[in-house]
Amino acid sequence: MRITDLNIDGFGKFNDLSINGLGEGLTVLHGENEAGKSTLLSFIRRMLFGFPDKRSKCNHYPPFKGGLHGGRLSVYGDDGDAYTIERYAKDGLNVYLPDGTIKGEAELGKLLGNADKDVFENVYAFGLDELQDFNRLNGESISGKLYSAGTGIGAASISSIQRFCDTKKGDLFKPSGKKPLINTLFTEINNIEQNIKDIEDGQYTYDLLHSDIGDTEKKISELKEKKSALLEKQEHIKALLSVWDDWVELQIHASKLEELPKLESFPENGLNRYESLKERIKDIDESIAELNSSIERNRTQQGNIVVDDLLLAQKDVIFELGKGVGKYGAEIVELQDLKVSLKGEMKRLGGMLQVIGPDWDEGKLNGFDISIPAIDDVRKRHGELNDLDGDIRVLRQELKSIEDSISKKDRTQDAVYGNILMQRSAILNMADRVVGYRSNAEQIISHRIKLDGKKKELAHLLGDIGSKWDGSLLENFDISSSVRDHVSAMKDGFNDAELNIHDLEAKLEWLKNDIVRIDGSIDEIDTKINAIDIHIPEAELHKMLASLKSLQSRYSSLKEKEIDLKSLERDENFASMMGQMPVATNQKMPIWPSGVFTGMGVAGLVAGYVYNELQGGIVACIGLFIVAVIYSVSVRNAGKSATLPANDVGGARSGTVKEQVVQEIRSIKEQMLADAVSCDFEDVPERSILEARYDELKEYALGIRSVSELRLQRDGFEKERLASSEQYVLLESKLNDMGEFYREIQAEWKEWLISCDLDADIASGDMPDKFALVREGKDKLAFIGEIQSQLLRCESSVEEFEVDARELLDRCELENSGRSIDQDVLKLRDDVNAEFAKTGKVEQIRQDLDELVARSELLTVDLKEKEAERDIVLGMWKEWLAKYDLSSEMTTESILDIFTSIRNCYEVQDKIKDMSDKIGSYADSITVYENKIRSVLDVCERMESGLGFDTELELLRDDVEKVLSEKNRLDALILELDGTVFSLKDAEGKHLGYLSEMSVLLKEGLSETEDEFVSNVKVWDELVRARSSYEIAESHVRKLSGNDDVHLMIVDELNGSKFDVLKAQEVEVVGLICEIDDELESLSDEKGSIRNQIRHLEGYNEGSALRLELESLKERLNERSREWATYSVAQHILSKAMERYERERQPDVITEAQSFFSNITGGKYERLYSPLGSSDIFVEDGAGKRKDIIELSRGTAEQLYLALRFGFIKELGKHSESLPIVFDDILVNFDPVRSRNAISSINELSLSNQVLYFTCHPGTVDMFRDVVPDVRVVELSKL
Repeated sequence: MRITDLNIDGFGKFNDLSINGLGEGLTVLHGENEAGKSTLLSFIRRMLFGFPDKRSKCNHYPPFKGGLHGGRLSVYGDDGDAYTIERYAKDGLNVYLPDGTIKGEAELGKLLGNADKDVFENVYAFGLDELQDFNRLNGESISGKLYSAGTGIGAASISSIQRFCDTKKGDLFKPSGKKPLINTLFTEINNIEQNIKDIEDGQYTYDLLHSDIGDTEKKISELKEKKSALLEKQEHIKALLSVWDDWVELQIHASKLEELPKLESFPENGLNRYESLKERIKDIDESIAELNSSIERNRTQQGNIVVDDLLLAQKDVIFELGKGVGKYGAEIVELQDLKVSLKGEMKRLGGMLQVIGPDWDEGKLNGFDISIPAIDDVRKRHGELNDLDGDIRVLRQELKSIEDSISKKDRTQDAVYGNILMQRSAILNMADRVVGYRSNAEQIISHRIKLDGKKKELAHLLGDIGSKWDGSLLENFDISSSVRDHVSAMKDGFNDAELNIHDLEAKLEWLKNDIVRIDGSIDEIDTKINAIDIHIPEAELHKMLASLKSLQSRYSSLKEKEIDLKSLERDENFASMMGQMPVATNQKMPIWPSGVFTGMGVAGLVAGYVYNELQGGIVACIGLFIVAVIYSVSVRNAGKSATLPANDVGGARSGTVKEQVVQEIRSIKEQMLADAVSCDFEDVPERSILEARYDELKEYALGIRSVSELRLQRDGFEKERLASSEQYVLLESKLNDMGEFYREIQAEWKEWLISCDLDADIASGDMPDKFALVREGKDKLAFIGEIQSQLLRCESSVEEFEVDARELLDRCELENSGRSIDQDVLKLRDDVNAEFAKTGKVEQIRQDLDELVARSELLTVDLKEKEAERDIVLGMWKEWLAKYDLSSEMTTESILDIFTSIRNCYEVQDKIKDMSDKIGSYADSITVYENKIRSVLDVCERMESGLGFDTELELLRDDVEKVLSEKNRLDALILELDGTVFSLKDAEGKHLGYLSEMSVLLKEGLSETEDEFVSNVKVWDELVRARSSYEIAESHVRKLSGNDDVHLMIVDELNGSKFDVLKAQEVEVVGLICEIDDELESLSDEKGSIRNQIRHLEGYNEGSALRLELESLKERLNERSREWATYSVAQHILSKAMERYERERQPDVITEAQSFFSNITGGKYERLYSPLGSSDIFVEDGAGKRKDIIELSRGTAEQLYLALRFGFIKELGKHSESLPIVFDDILVNFDPVRSRNAISSINELSLSNQVLYFTCHPGTVDMFRDVVPDVRVVELSKL
């Protein structure tokens, strides 16, 4: 798989970023610090393996510059098809297949060869931190992936198989577990075995338990009967209590109905109808007055409106002209611009003509021929002259060369060859040294080029280190471990101080916000306290509440006593009415007269029906029925004292009871009056007023309690604020101290930087990069010194050769030929060899001279012919120039330039003509528009204001709009007046109707005046409420009693009962029922326990079933045990297989890594070794000396870790899909030589895998370009 495009919607600092066209092999991505290299590496990891959980403490790279958190990777799979991997933090993963299908994690796993996150981040995509941690290569996931790939089991993961076996074993059995299946089976087997044992040991108690359960059931039955009777009594008491308030209300409203005046009828909803009519009459009077006022105001407004009819008639013309005002203004502006532009173009044309020639004008310009034939003619002349000039130049050069050769031959034949032959041995030796001389000269050039390049790199690097740095500072700068440790310690101090300051500032901000919150809460509480009005002291309030409660409780007692008094008075009246004779004190009143009265009533009703006097029969029946009820009630009341006394005795006793009741009523009223006075009442109020006052004081008491609670809350907030303020002061002091400490270490840091001639603004976090630059600079300085020493050696050798060669040439009496000295030496060697080999050299020179002279004569003739031909062509050219009145000195090149200038002038002329045409068009359009505006002004009888026609039109449009507005306003007023007059007539008609309705309503309410009607309304409302309440109370009582007989009995019982007595009886009954329930519960538990023991003892019959179940469980246990053993054996076999694989196949990884490591270290370490059964790695140099990893330098150890990862990649690539490799500046601790070797290895790796290398060092980029010339470099700063 390889990545072709990265598209980031939002990730860290990047938004809407695309990097397209990533190649198959090696790509270097360069950017400065904070350019986003680590962000891109994390983006690739997240796209392939997902976003971390939000609770994770790692950098989540939120989209600081907007966009959705995530993006897309375009990749090519090993099958050659294109895929798109899209992943967002919220929406999850989508994998787009070549056919457009969308898949998920399973398809992505296939693309990745099922490599997991650990394998990718520690083997394929890593930075310096991962490179330095060798333990990351020993992880279970990586070894499992290597085993899976090497054994050919494909997508299966060994670690997943091991975890699957562990899970299955844990589901089956855990040594101390309870839930696993085998543990559960052991528990069940133990329980069943215990149950079988218990069954066999309990027979002797069986009979005794049967006897006990019979006694217990008998007790339970007796208690249930007793409880049933108590429940019936409880229900009856509850029923009486449930209607007690209704019974009291019934007595109260019966009394009230007797007291109120009698009204036979009243209009339904009379008060609302009266108030509605009253309100409607008032409203209609106000409406009539308002309508009259509106009519008058409308007529006044109509008289004030004036409409300009002339202007109104031209409104369409004015509005049409208004549509063109923009075009008119634009044409005026454009006209001025065109005039200015025309003037400029005319001036420009004149300047261009002056450039062509001082005598050029438009006439001459237009008469000049610039047609294609004319241009071709000039070009032809230009070519002919150039060809002739070239031929003449060649002939002259050849002629000069021949003349030089003739001169040289003359000198050569005069030379004394005897001197050369005498120096033949020295000449041959010097010629042999030419090869070394040339090699040294080439090395000098190469060394100087390298030296200049390295010096420039060093100067650039020194500039990066510090503005004052030079070679001496670089050489003397200490980069030992003690200095780096000192810088690291200061960096840690800075980081700790910054973290502490940030933490303290955050805490102070939180405390500040907390104090503001507390202050707000205190202010809110103060506002609530101030809003609660406290004008009654708390003690007095409690006293008043107690008095009100006393009043409420005595109200019920008073009503009961008053009912008792009325009952006594009714009994006396009934007794006197019946004329009862004295009887014995122990004789009870008979109940049969009540039945007689009832029968007489029924007989009267039947007689009325028979004799067609049904109404009289009904009246007689109701009267006799009432007498029967009164008598029955009297009999029941008399039953309280068990006997009906004689007249003389009964009168005395009745009077005594009545006086006692009256005295109790008087006492209650006096106590109630005292309580009422203490509650600020002048007299005992109505119960509704009493309840309202009680609710008011209760709310006031709640207010006082709220104030108390609020003050407690305020005290708590005050304490919390004091604690927060103290904490704030303490943290502020700590922050100041930490700030002072931070400034001190800053000063110390700057002092150290200045002492090292470094820039004072360098951050401690940048010093590792500075150290790396210094280390690189020292390497460059050493390299420059080595080159300079080599250059000096070469220059010394060259200088020695040149001195010896010049001495030899001087001895041979040879003059300087203008050639290089090595060529002179080789020429001298050839000459001496020729002189030594041939003796007839002089004759040969003469023959050569004759040939050269003949050749010179021929060339002279050709030269004259060419010059004559050139003069002819030049004459024709001058004739052409004269034809167009051009200077005869002008060349063909200048004429070709003039053609271009003339063409430009023509373009300017065309532009001038277009501008002139537009100026005429705009002027005509403006004149027409202005004439239309003048015409409108004349029709409207208006004078021009002189402010411009666009202003005139704007004034006309404003006036038209005003006139239209006034016209519309006048029309609206006319319509409004018509509507108002109609509304006035309607209102007057309604007024008469409302007065008629009011008269009818007063008559229906039996009233002459409105005041009398309102008074009757109040009386009628009280009557209705009293009747309604009486009927409601009576219906509630009848719901309890049912038929008439039971109702009379219930009424009798309510008359003879008291509320507090009933409540006490209810409490007593509830207590008895609870005691019975407790006893029943205890007996039921005892009975259940006995039954359980009996059931347990009856288990003798269950023994065989339990034994069968026991055998079944044991069989299941055997099956699950075999299953657990299967997983254990599988795990054991898998572990053994992995151990064998690591012993046999691990050398493949080591072999691959060994090749890379040897290449990176330049052959210093030739072998890697990993002992059997160990994960340790040893290196072995060329001398056979073996070292552990801890004995290696930091850079060499990192090179070993890198080579091992290369080995893993190679080995995994043999059996699985190739994945892209991403490096993040992993070469910073490598020296230049090993860096170049590592780059060579990375390039080798890029033949099988795509490689992306991130770096912030320009030197690293240059090194990549030197080692891999065709490498692609992406500059992140240009994205």
